[in-house]
Amino acid sequence: RVAAILAFWLLPPLVLIDHGHFQFNGVCFGLCLAAAGCVARGHRLVASVLFTSGLLFKQIALYYAPAFFFGILAVFVRQSDGLVSG
Repeated sequence: RVAAILAFWLLPPLVLIDHGHFQFNGVCFGLCLAAAGCVARGHRLVASVLFTSGLLFKQIALYYAPAFFFGILAVFVRQSDGLVSG
């Protein structure tokens, strides 16, 4: 777990790029990363709020939107108990 956190902190784009210009990308990325963690733990409402906050903070989060949409959709389809047949 600690290794995963360090791996995210030491991402080359976050370390090497000029933080004076791109510091807001890190905030957006942090909010989206927290949202992904909440999706993984099953806290969809908190994940939605965090992702929406990241999206409203900086629109570059639109690149992550399809992944969040299909991730949360998959959770709902799995919980439907056979209502959706495929």
